[in-house]
Amino acid sequence: MVTFTCIYVRDTFSVKEIVISSSHKKSNVLGLESYYNEFLPYVSGEELGKNLVLMNPIIAKVHVTKIYPNKLVLNLQTMKSVVATKIADEYILLAVNGRILERVKEKPAALPELIYYQELFKEQMKVGDLLEFKDLQIAIRFVDILSSLGKRVKRVEINSFYMIRLELENSREILVTTEKDIQKQEYQIEAILRQFKVDGTNFKRIDVRFDKPVMTK
Repeated sequence: MVTFTCIYVRDTFSVKEIVISSSHKKSNVLGLESYYNEFLPYVSGEELGKNLVLMNPIIAKVHVTKIYPNKLVLNLQTMKSVVATKIADEYILLAVNGRILERVKEKPAALPELIYYQELFKEQMKVGDLLEFKDLQIAIRFVDILSSLGKRVKRVEINSFYMIRLELENSREILVTTEKDIQKQEYQIEAILRQFKVDGTNFKRIDVRFDKPVMTK
């Protein structure tokens, strides 16, 4: 009788269903197979989240909810691709933190292409890798910043460690650098764009690499 009860409890509270909630169009999540038939009370949400983040580069964070008797609900916070950079005959798509999310043959039209002055080798780049080059990470961050300010970046050129060129629509450009505080540059760009919007002023170039920004109208 005791054995039967244990088997019944084990079976009743084993994971039978895993529901995924995510805004990302791709719902194929690696690493879930091992959690089916696990005893739900013993499933660690923290451990499950860490495992999924490690196995799925696009996932930034996982919130796990247990619904008894046998269901797991996973709310996935995913990373989006911010830029694409070409390596040999394909493109790698990078998140705002420099992580490689995908490798594709054609560049998505919605993403700006990032041109890097150093050669990146295809064999050394795989999905999930984090590109920790300071200039590259700063360039991607500014693409994301400008997007939040309503400015679409068409192309990014990292000409050297000291100069990053962000090309906007209508041949406008913004120049930033790795040698100056990022938050200060962000503040200056935001203040200038806000003032230009109030004044109804168009610009050709905003250069915030130096102590005092230089604007060309």
